[in-house]
This record gives sequence, C-alpha cells and structure tokens, in this order.
Amino acid sequence: MRLLSLNNDGEIAWREFISHNIPPYAILSHTWDSEEVTFGDLVNGSSKTKAGYRKILFFSEQAKCDGLDYFWIDTCCIDKRSSAELSEAINSMFNWYQNAERCYVYLADVSLLSDPPEDWVDIAKNSAAIDTGHGSLQKSWKDDFRTARWFRRGWTLQELIAPHSLSFFSREGRHLGNKNSLEDLIHEITGIHRGVMRGSALSSYTVQERLSWAEGRQTTRIEDGAYCLLGIFDINMPLLYGEGDKAFQRIAEEIAKSTEGYKAVTNRDVLKFKAYSSERGIAYTKRILADLALEEFHEDENAKETNTRGTGEGNETKNGSEVSDTNKLAKRMALASSASTPPRDQDDEEHDESGHQDRNCGGNRPLKFPPSSRLVNDQLRIITLDGATIGDRLVGHVQTYNFSNAPAYYALSYTWGDEPDLHPISLNGSTRFIRSNLFHALQRIRLRSGGIHVWIDSICIRQEDEMEKKSQVKQMAKIYKNATGVMVWLGEKDSTSNLALNLIEKIVELKYSWSGADGCFKKLLCQAIRPYTAAIVNSI
Repeated sequence: MRLLSLNNDGEIAWREFISHNIPPYAILSHTWDSEEVTFGDLVNGSSKTKAGYRKILFFSEQAKCDGLDYFWIDTCCIDKRSSAELSEAINSMFNWYQNAERCYVYLADVSLLSDPPEDWVDIAKNSAAIDTGHGSLQKSWKDDFRTARWFRRGWTLQELIAPHSLSFFSREGRHLGNKNSLEDLIHEITGIHRGVMRGSALSSYTVQERLSWAEGRQTTRIEDGAYCLLGIFDINMPLLYGEGDKAFQRIAEEIAKSTEGYKAVTNRDVLKFKAYSSERGIAYTKRILADLALEEFHEDENAKETNTRGTGEGNETKNGSEVSDTNKLAKRMALASSASTPPRDQDDEEHDESGHQDRNCGGNRPLKFPPSSRLVNDQLRIITLDGATIGDRLVGHVQTYNFSNAPAYYALSYTWGDEPDLHPISLNGSTRFIRSNLFHALQRIRLRSGGIHVWIDSICIRQEDEMEKKSQVKQMAKIYKNATGVMVWLGEKDSTSNLALNLIEKIVELKYSWSGADGCFKKLLCQAIRPYTAAIVNSI
C-alpha cells in the first residue's frame, strides 16, 4: 500500500508499505474534478501546479490534527499506468477504507456560503471568507448535502459503508458531521439501512438489498459499474477494462459461487447491476439471464418470501418469482458447469473427503496430483489452454507426456509475485485460483481460434513433492530447449513499454558479446543495480 506524508519541508512524499507493516492512516473519499493530482505528477514534481494539490494539503492537515502521519488518496496513491497495480488496488480498496483510522469525505459541491467564490478549489480562501464575514452564510447547508454528487457515484458506496469513522467536510473544509450524527439524513438520501452505517455485517443483508443501495449511482466507465461492487459482495476478481458489459456477467457468476451459494441471486437482482449505469446494459443483462434460465424449471406462482429488512419500517412480502428465479439461475449454472467438464484423468486435482476443492492452488501452489502420478525422468506436464478472447474465463486441461510424444508447446517465463491467489482458472474441470501476474499472462497468450500448449512451472510441477521438483529442475534446460518457443511475460503494457523495448532491440543489435561471465550485458546490469544508479532512476 502506498501512503503519503508531509516531510520536514512540508512537501508531499510517498512511501510503500507491506500489508503486515502498514502504519495508522487516514483516507480520503471524494469525487474527481479537473486537475486532480496523479501518481505520475508526484513522481515528476508537477503536482503543485494542479488545483487538486490544495485538496491534498487540506487532507494532510486534517490527518495531522487527528494525530496521523500518513494518509491515502486514490488519485495519487495508485499508479494507474500499471493495470496489475490498479487491479490489486481495487480488489483491496474496501479493506483499505475499512482499516483506516479516519475517513474524510470532501464534498466539493456543499458550501456554507450562499454565494461561494468561483475559485471554490481554494479551500483556505473560502474558509477565510466565513471567518471574516465576507460571504453570506446559508441558513442551511443540508439542501446541498442532499443533492451532493458524492451520493450519486458508484465508487463512493463502499466508501460510505466500509469506514468505522467517517466525517464530512464542506468545500471550505468545515466539518459538517460524521456518519453517526448525520445517520438519519444519510438514510433519507440513500435508503441504506441504519444498521449498515452502524457496522452490521454485510453478509446479513440479501443480494437484492445490497444491489438496491447502488441504484441511481453512476460510473464513468461501463466496467466500473460492476467493479465498484466487489467489496460490497466480498468478491475478488480481475479487472479487464475493455470487456464492457461482460463485467456484469462475471460478477453475477462470482456472487453465485460465493459462500452463500446460489440462494441469494435472482434474475431480477442481476438486472440491477446494469440498470443504474446505462440503458443499453439492461438489454444485455436480460440476454445473459435468458441464457441462464432453463425452460424446464417453471416458476412457482405460490412461493413467497418474507424480508425483515429494507428501510427498517417493517416486513415486506414478495411474490414467488424471485424465489423461483433463484432456483432457475442456480440450476442453470450448475448444469452449465457440469456440461463443460472434460473427462477426468490421473492428473486431475484431488478433492477432500467432503468434496470441496482446495483453493490453495495458485502462482506457487499448483494442482494437487495423486501420488501415483509423480513425474519421472523424460516426463513433463503440459497445459492445453482453450481458445478465447480477453475477458473470457480461463479454461485448460493438464496432461502428462513423455518428451518423445509431447505436442509442440511453448514455455512461459514470468515472475510469480507475492500477491494472494485471487484469479480463477478452470483446470481439468475444476476451478483453481492463481496469482495476478500469471492470470494476466494467460489472458494475453491464449489464442482466439483454438487451443495452445504451454508449460508453466508453477502449475506443471507438483511443488509439494520434493522428489518431483528435484527431478524436474534437473531437466529444466531440456524443457526450455525442446519448446517451440519461450514466451517472456514482462507484465501489462504501460506508457514506457514501447520505448523500452525499442531500446532493447537497438542494444542487442550492437556488436558486443552479450553472453558469458564477462559479457557486456552482465556488466551493464551490475552498474544498473548500484544504489547510485537506482537513486537516479527513482528521481526521474
């Protein structure tokens, strides 16, 4: 997690912390405006030239008043040039807001002045206008509060619910109240049950109730309409910007696979994922649900369900369509899963006695193979990755071969990373979870037209079997040598990728010896990792 602080000179500085070593911090919730400070602005030193810098200074001073040295703000604490970092941050964001010591909500369109200055971004100037009497005070700021843009944005829903300490500030930086003192007003605006704002477990509220909190909220990008709900449903899934409406199908399926099972998801519920973002999404989601519904599962006209929540005003009785739709959706997903399951062989993963799958397979915790399937000399496992496009589910099959009869395959070279196993892949008919870097690599290397054979060390070698690991390491050179090609995954493309790769091509073209103990490439790397060189790079 990247946090900001003020250094001895009063300048904004940033520092990265590992999850177990994160200090107490404050967190900002706001709506974006023009000239927000980005992480790139902090790095290149241009942050002070932007209007949003004043917001950060106000935020830092407020954190200091509350005895907090560190603070977090989404605009400049996430390097959005890195898709992997952005995906990890959004999957972690609910927890970041939940774990913050203080959360400050800055409402840029709520003023204590009836005729605020045009330069409303200058927080200190507007606050001084109140103190000196140079502005006409409003009789009440609550009318602005009710119509604040903050209550209409998709991302701010989790920022309202997750924090245990939430304080609201006007555009002048004046404290308006907190989540407790403004509870009735917030409930009036949002319709969110008071118990939610008091910290009740979200799992005690139905999917329909949680979806209703998001109705009327908007996001700039289509996919964000789904991504902003990950924390509300305690779901982790990769971000695939460009997938459009598929994001809503994926999050609906993830809810259906959650610990509460299928019982909470209904056709009508899933429709709401898109209803509050764009009209065209409704038609798309209807097509999804039409595909999920089975004609042989008829709606039970007599089924009824009683809901004891909602606004807290009393019980609400629904007709039976939602109960019936739940069953149809659940059964359809179960049948679809079994229909796509390929035949099992000796390399299929094991299940425990209760039939549950082991979720601990991932970047460095691969498939659990039965003892009888231990690889011997001149054997290797290869994954056949099914053809698909970006955003589709990863599906593959693992099989054992001898080098003499192995199909033409590619070897994947990549870094495992330290992040948790969050991303699903179906292998041999069962869902496993892999790390972010491998997930994005597989999304990119698979073909659209058909399957591709790939060797991946973290999955194709049984990591818990020391004998197999030792044997496979000895023949690693042979595995790479026999491969049709080696695919090196550097990560998702960013603004520096083209220039860097072009530079590498030019370096390779130079008439130097790049290999061997005394090769120029090794000497160049030795200089690159010196502290002085690293300091220069970090200062650029």
